[in-house]
Amino acid sequence: MGIFLENAENPGFRLAIWNTEESVADLCRTLDYPFPALPDRVESRQKEWLAIRILLKRLLELNTIPVLVYDEMGKPSLPGSPYAISISHTKNYVGILLSRSDACGLDLEIIHPRIKKIAGRFLSDEEQQHWNPDSPLPELYIVWGAKEVLYKIYGKGGIVFKEHLHVEPFSIQVEGIVKAGIEIENYSKLHEVRYKQIGELILTYAIE
Repeated sequence: MGIFLENAENPGFRLAIWNTEESVADLCRTLDYPFPALPDRVESRQKEWLAIRILLKRLLELNTIPVLVYDEMGKPSLPGSPYAISISHTKNYVGILLSRSDACGLDLEIIHPRIKKIAGRFLSDEEQQHWNPDSPLPELYIVWGAKEVLYKIYGKGGIVFKEHLHVEPFSIQVEGIVKAGIEIENYSKLHEVRYKQIGELILTYAIE
């Protein structure tokens, strides 16, 4: 089942999420891809592989399956395409963000109390004045998601979430914008990261 989200104010980007409730065989039929040719992976990874390509075909309006490659840092790209791409997956959800800008970042997370155990690993000392392991789960996931998005946009590795990424305080809503920045070596940039809660799912994304 697909969930499609688009920003009419910015036709240069497209965002889609797929909830892979179907079987692998059904996804193969949707993609028109032969089951025996699937990568030798566990079922959840096969579903992810198929859903990514289903979404790409639909977003790019293609009749063939597009070529998707990954660099040494695991950052995806579409050779010959004008779009930058970011991919995220969590539980049964797979998301694709396409942008005509230089870079973009997408993160999907399912709300779960386990984030409380790792809050101290990604919250800086300054951020812990606003958030702590007892903060509302959606707030912690928005902070985490914003940092994941910036990590993907930067795309060069060497990032320590607690040291190089920071999120400014915000008042949480069902959807909104948070300001988050990257500061590492000679690079410093502030981004607007959009977030949206869809049931159990927290979506965060930004465009360079």
